Formats: sequence, structure tokens, C-alpha cells
Amino acid sequence: MDSVNWSFFLQAAAILISILSLNFGIYKWISSQINKRFSDIKADDVRHRNSVAEKIGGLDDEIGQANARVMGVESRISSVESDVRHLPSHEDVGKIYDRLDAVNGSVQQLIGGQEAMANQVAMLNQHLLDRESPG
Repeated sequence: MDSVNWSFFLQAAAILISILSLNFGIYKWISSQINKRFSDIKADDVRHRNSVAEKIGGLDDEIGQANARVMGVESRISSVESDVRHLPSHEDVGKIYDRLDAVNGSVQQLIGGQEAMANQVAMLNQHLLDRESPG
């Protein structure tokens, strides 16, 4: 009877779970960074619009300051757009979800197999205990 190194299977399952956790963590971090940048830009835009509405008195200096702010916001938006351009597309995220689903299916199969093996080991153990007991 061949002996099976169960620690290999347990380590493989642990590695798979770690990879899934890492992928989810990366996804959550990227999502939070994007949300933070967009909320910063939106807050800056709201503040800018309010200040422009208050200063529409026709003063050239204030209009010049508002134009400078608009240029700053435009450069920030351009910077964010450049960053967003390098993010995964909707199609790429769909592929990632498909791969995660496939890995999840594999993990579920591993879990099912491990549970079956645990039941078999328990039955063998009980059989050996029953065989050794007097009576």
C-alpha cells in the first residue's frame, strides 16, 4: 500500500488559498486607491466651482486666479486619466473573475477530496481500534 504525503496536499491547498487571498487584497487595494483619487478630484472640483461662483464679480485678478485653478485641476484630471488608462479594462476584470471562479472550483474539489480522505482515514482508524479491542 502506497503511503501518501498528506502534508503536500495541505500545503498545496494553503498556497491556493493564499494566492486567492492575495488576489483579493490586491483588487481591494487598487479599488480603494481609485476611489480615493476620484473623490479627491471631485472634492477639488466642487470647491473650485463654489469659489468661481462667489467670485464672478467681473474682477480680472480673480478670474485669472480661477483660470489658474482650472489649469491645475485639468492637469490633475489628465494625470488621473493617464493612471486610469493603465488599469485593467472591464474585459480584463471579467477574465480575472473567470480565473478566480476556476480556481474556486478547483479549491472546492480539493476540499471535497480532502473531506472524503478524512472520512476514509477515520473509518480505517475506527477499524483498527475495533480490531485491537478485546471482546
